Amino acid sequence: MSSNNKSNEIIDLISEIIINFIYESKSNNKSRQ
Repeated sequence: MSSNNKSNEIIDLISEIIINFIYESKSNNKSRQ
């Protein structure tokens, strides 16, 4: 059970990083013009 909890934390972390990366690249494209 504890290992399952750990993998869930890792998935959350990765998801956050991916979302941040996508958001950053989108805003970078907009401000570049």
